[in-house]
Amino acid sequence: MTRKSLWYGLCMISLLTSCSGKKEDHTGYDYRISGDTVYVNPENLVASRIRTTPVSEMPYSKEIVTAGTIQPISTQYAYIAPPFAGRVVRSYISLGQQVAAHTPLFEIISSEFMTAQKEFFQAQAERELAMKDMLRKEIFLKME
Repeated sequence: MTRKSLWYGLCMISLLTSCSGKKEDHTGYDYRISGDTVYVNPENLVASRIRTTPVSEMPYSKEIVTAGTIQPISTQYAYIAPPFAGRVVRSYISLGQQVAAHTPLFEIISSEFMTAQKEFFQAQAERELAMKDMLRKEIFLKME
């Protein structure tokens, strides 16, 4: 019985000593990471180069304009061929209405166009990220 209590006592002491929180001194570091936040030492050279701006809300609307082919027909109608297949979801004009150049005629939804558009915006975002990464590396190399 005394051996068991001695054994439990040793285990408890070893657990208590191994779990004691050890605080690290971050004064010599340029930065430290805590969760999803990065804390930069204000005395560091990098801290003076970081710019922050307040967040603001802005209205956002994406509109994509594309060209099509219009072929006038002798009966004063026009055959309109968009550059891709799709479904017309909204018409901005009525039958017989006269229109001028650059007047929106209809809104169309196309899976082909949406796929191409998605790939374009993904490639554009990857390009911007690569450019920012390249600039950051150039700045880092100049600092060395």
